[in-house]
Amino acid sequence: MRRSTFEQALEETALRRRNLLLGNGFSISASDRFSYRSLYEEAFPREEDAHVRGVFERLGTHDFEAVARALSVALDVVSGYPEVDRVVEAISADRDQLGQRLIRVLTATHPNLPSELTEQEYQRSGTFLGHFRRAGQQPMAGAIYTTNYDLLLYWTLMRNHGDLQSRDGFGGAPLKWLAADQSVFYLHGALHFFADDDGEVTKLVYGRPLIDQIAAQLDGGRLPLFVSEGTTEQKVARINGNPYLRAALDGFEEVCRDRDSAMFVFGHSLSAVDRHIVQPIATGSLTTLYVATVDPAREGGRFAAMEAEWNEARREVGGDEIEIVIFNALDTHVWR
Repeated sequence: MRRSTFEQALEETALRRRNLLLGNGFSISASDRFSYRSLYEEAFPREEDAHVRGVFERLGTHDFEAVARALSVALDVVSGYPEVDRVVEAISADRDQLGQRLIRVLTATHPNLPSELTEQEYQRSGTFLGHFRRAGQQPMAGAIYTTNYDLLLYWTLMRNHGDLQSRDGFGGAPLKWLAADQSVFYLHGALHFFADDDGEVTKLVYGRPLIDQIAAQLDGGRLPLFVSEGTTEQKVARINGNPYLRAALDGFEEVCRDRDSAMFVFGHSLSAVDRHIVQPIATGSLTTLYVATVDPAREGGRFAAMEAEWNEARREVGGDEIEIVIFNALDTHVWR
C-alpha cells in the first residue's frame, strides 16, 4: 500500500483504461443531506418509531444497511427458540420496512430539480468523470459503477453528455433497459428505475421533474428497483432475481478480471457489507486499485491490512498481486 496524489494516479494510468466505482461519499460530497445521519433523522421522526430508533442507537450507527443486517442476524438467532412468533414477526416487519423508509426519505429530502445544483458543480463533476470516460478516446473510455440510489450521477451525466458520451443501456419509448452499448451501471438499482413483475426494467423520462414522478409512483404503491438488504447473501439473492442488476454485477466482475485496466474508488468504504463488490476486486486480476479517502493518514493502516489479506489469497492460487494506492478525496474537487 502506498500514498499518492490524485494527479499522480492519473499520470500513472494515462495509457490504461480507467474504471470508476462510486459509493455514497460521491453524493455526500455534494450535500450532507445524503449522509446516513441526515437520512436517519428524517426517517424516524414519530414517537411510534422509537423502538426502531433504539436499534440504531444500541448499535451506535446511522447506517440503514448495518441495522438491516443486525435484524437479519437477530432473526436467525431467535427463530429457533419456542414461543417467539410475535418477536420474529415484529423484527421481520421492521427489517422489511427499513428499505421502504429509506426510499421514501431519500425522495423527500432529495433536490427536486437539476437546477438546484450550480453550473460550477456540474462542470467540476463532469471534469472528474471525464478522467474515466475519456471523451474523444472511446477505445480507452472506462465504465462507471455506482451503488448510489440518488439522481446526482444521472443529472451530471445528462448535463455533460456531449463530453462524457455515457450510456446507461435504456432506450425506446417507454425507456426500457436494452443492455446496448452500456457504460454506466447502477449496481444496487436507482430511484428512477422500476421493475415489472417479469423483471423488465424501465426508466423514468428525463425532462419532467423526476422526484415528482418517483413520489407519484410511491403513492401508487410501486417501489423503485432498489437493493437495500442487510447481508451480502440477501443482496446477492435480490440481484440474482433481476436481469438488470445481475448484468450490472457481471459487468463489474468482468472489469475486475481485466489485468490491463485500472480501478478507481470514490466514496465507497469497501466494507464487508458489500462483499459481493469487494470480492471480485480482491480475487480478480487488477494489479492496482486507486482509492480516494478523506483521511489518508488514518485510513492507511486499514488499506494496508486489506492489501495484505488480498495478496495472501492471490498468492495461494498463483494470481497477480494487487497494490492499493490511496489519495486524498479532496484533491479530486468532484463538486467544488
